[in-house]
Amino acid sequence: MVRRGVAHGDVVVRREGGDGIAPAHTYVCYAALGPSECLLAGHPPIALAEDQTLLLTPEHRALALGLAVNPLAAGSVALVAQINFP
Repeated sequence: MVRRGVAHGDVVVRREGGDGIAPAHTYVCYAALGPSECLLAGHPPIALAEDQTLLLTPEHRALALGLAVNPLAAGSVALVAQINFP
C-alpha cells in the first residue's frame, strides 16, 4: 500500500459506531458496503455513499485531532487507510 522506508500505513475496518481513528498524515476513507460518514472536528459530517472514497490530506487542518468514521446502516462497512511519513 505504501513504499517501505518512505511511509507506513494501517487499515482500520469500521462496522458500527463512530469510533475515533488515531491522527495520521493522510487518510483514505472508503465506504465498502453501505453508506458511512467521516467526522472531522469543527466540520459537518461528510457523507459517503457505498463505493465512494474520500481522501483527506494535510490541507485539512482538523486531521491533527484525528478522524471518526461512522457506518450509517446495519451491515455497512467502512475501510480507512492511515498513512504516516517518518
